[in-house]
Amino acid sequence: MIELDLPRVLSGELQAVAQDEALATHAPPIGKSDCALDFGKSAAELARQIRALAPRPGATARLNEKRLRITQGAESPLPAPGPPGHVEIWDKKRVLVATAAGTLEILRAQLEGRKELPAQDLANGRVVGQGDILG
Repeated sequence: MIELDLPRVLSGELQAVAQDEALATHAPPIGKSDCALDFGKSAAELARQIRALAPRPGATARLNEKRLRITQGAESPLPAPGPPGHVEIWDKKRVLVATAAGTLEILRAQLEGRKELPAQDLANGRVVGQGDILG
C-alpha cells in the first residue's frame, strides 16, 4: 500500500528501481468504444469501468436512442432485476440495472442534452424508468 510504503521511502529503507525502457509501452487513446458499458459483464467490472472513466470522458449506455453518461455507479448487493440491461427503480430513489453477474446501482448520470443528476432525481424526473433497457 502506498500509505504504508511512503514513510519507508522517505526514510531511505526502500529504493526506487528504474523502469526498463525496452519493456515500456504506450496506452492507446480512449475511444468511444472504450466508454460503452456492456451489461453482459459483471456489476463489479462495470463499476470499475465507470470509476476509471470518471469524470471525463465518462462511461456510456444507450437509453431510448439517447446517450446516458454514467458518472458514478457501484455494485449492489440487491438481486438482479431481470436480464442484463433491465432497469428497476427501487424505493423511488435507487436506479438498479441487471448485469450478467450481479446488479449495478447508478448513483449519478447525465442524459444527452441534460445536466448531471443523482439517482433519485433520475428516477423521479422520469429520465430512467421502471423496465427501461440500457444497451
